[in-house]
Parts: sequence; structure tokens; C-alpha cells
Amino acid sequence: MGKDIIIPLILFLCVSAGCADPAHRDVLSGVKIICVWSVEENSAEAVDRTVAQAKELGFNAVCWRRAGLVESCHRRGMQAYALLNPLALRQEAQPQVLAPGEETLPGFQPDSIAPEQFYQYGGEPLAGHREILDQNFTCPNDPGVVQHTLTRVAELKETGYDGVIFDFVGYRNYRSCQCNLCLAKLEKFHRQHPELNEQEARENFYENVLVDLYEILYRKTKEIAPGLVIANHIHPVYLPNIFYGRRVIADYCGITVSWFFKPHWPLEKVRDYAAKVVSGTYAHDCVEPMPMIGVYTDSEYARDRRSPERLRQDLQIIKAAGAKHVIMCELGHILRDPETARVVREELKN
Repeated sequence: MGKDIIIPLILFLCVSAGCADPAHRDVLSGVKIICVWSVEENSAEAVDRTVAQAKELGFNAVCWRRAGLVESCHRRGMQAYALLNPLALRQEAQPQVLAPGEETLPGFQPDSIAPEQFYQYGGEPLAGHREILDQNFTCPNDPGVVQHTLTRVAELKETGYDGVIFDFVGYRNYRSCQCNLCLAKLEKFHRQHPELNEQEARENFYENVLVDLYEILYRKTKEIAPGLVIANHIHPVYLPNIFYGRRVIADYCGITVSWFFKPHWPLEKVRDYAAKVVSGTYAHDCVEPMPMIGVYTDSEYARDRRSPERLRQDLQIIKAAGAKHVIMCELGHILRDPETARVVREELKN
């Protein structure tokens, strides 16, 4: 066989085996987290069965606050994560304050959100729509936020959890908090940055507040629990800079590429966001990008069910973007829909 034939043949065999594109072999080879909140069973047997189902679908980490979760995950070589809300509204804390007039927006009265509003629960509102989150939080400038969070972190460390996911770090109105503490700090920030106009100062300040909070939580958590993995889900959306999460320090940064609710994001948007999340520039070298896909299928969210083939497209898009890690929500909805479960199993295991 001539040399001019051997070389193309070797290349063909190499491509067929996948060795011509080493990055492709890394696709979804990392941490694959499934979050759980609609599986209500509390017994050890039910928790163990649920973890087994998660593994069978192709996940290797489960985020859930249930007794026995850690042991069940570890028996299967999986990781156990817990969701933490650093801005959970505490009795002694400074609540966030809306801007004047925002109390009239959808979300202020959760029981009166009209179906035609297509309310997005902290995701990006539909074009032309304004809304606020249907729950309030502690102001991120509240001085007790860090210690409150570290107390919860210490509890999770003692319980044996492998990681924590910080969620719900943001503003109820997706832009700002108008409490006196924030306004005083904003005024000082603007004086220090006279080159910024009023809007620029406001948007930079409120974004920096979130980035700085994530930073101190990361540093302090690593001090008391060095082995704890720190992930996040950037939510609610920060409308002045939807991808500000790329400035945030974490071990795994979860940024939404396909949201739960109808109207489901166009595939072009999913591709754009997947590229920005997976291949975008992050401020910290330690950060691993983790695209987030939200999935509801039944009960009060039956209207928001994706077709199985549409979900397959979303998963294939993040794989084509080169995603190594993924976080999905929510396991109960996936398990209760056999066709959805089949697609997840096929795509996560391929």
C-alpha cells in the first residue's frame, strides 16, 4: 500500500474513533447535576430510589435537601448538592425595596398573575413585558447575609454534602433595591465615578453588589469548608447585563440557556446563549461553565411542557457548543413524563 494511501486511511480511522477532536470526547463528561423539588417522598427508601433513577438517567450529582441523600449518592459514586438561598428573607434582615410604581407589576400579587402574561418567574420577561419576582428577598447589602449563609454552609459540611448551589441571588425587580442602605451606597459610588452618567452608575453599582457578594461567599465558604464544591444558578435575571454571571467566582457557574416556561426560547437564542455560556470569557480562571436547562412537564406547569424532540434539540445544542457540565431542573417532572425521561437518558449517556 502506498504512502499516499496510508496517510488518508489513518486520518479516516482516527476521525471515526473520535481522536481527531479530543474536545468532543469531553462533551457532558463532567458534572451533571439534577435538581429535585417536586418529589415529595421523605422515606429513606424513596430517597434512595430517586437517586437510583437520577443515575439511570445519566446524572452524576443530585441537588436535594433530604435525609439520606448523601449516603445514597455516595453509595453510587455520585455527588450530593444542596441549594442555598443567601438572600432568604429573615425576620431581622433588611428586605429589598421596589422602585415606586413597581407594586403594580405582575408578581407583586402572586395569586393574580394572568395566564396570558406568560409570567417567567425570575427568567427574562417576554419582550415588551414588565414583571417582578413573586417573592421578596433580603437586600444583598444587608450586613447579616454572609454570616447567615456561612451558618448554613457549616451545617451542610457536617452533613457530608459535596457541594452547594447558590441560587436566588439577585433583585426582585431584576435591576435594583431601593432601600436606604443601597441608595446611600449608590450615591457614594456615583461620587467616586463622576465619569458615569446616572444610569451607568446605577447599573454598574447594582451589578457589582451581586458580583462582590458572590466573591465574599466563595472566599469565606472555602475557608470553613475547603473541600466543598461551590456552584450557582444565576437567577433572577439581571436585566442590565444578562451575562454578568461570567464575572462571578464559583467552581461551576450555572447560567440559563433554555428556560422552563412558554413561550420556549427560539433555538437561535438557545444556540447564542449556549455559545456565550460555554465559550465566553470568564473573569476567574477557576470557573467551569455549566449551562442550565429548565424542564417542567405536568401539574400546574403542564402548559409549559416541551415536546421531547424540542428538549432533545436543546440538549444537542449545548453538546454541539462543547458543554462539559450541565445542570437541569427538575427531576420529578422528568420522571413523571416517560418520553421526556427517555430523551434525557439518551442524550446524557451518548
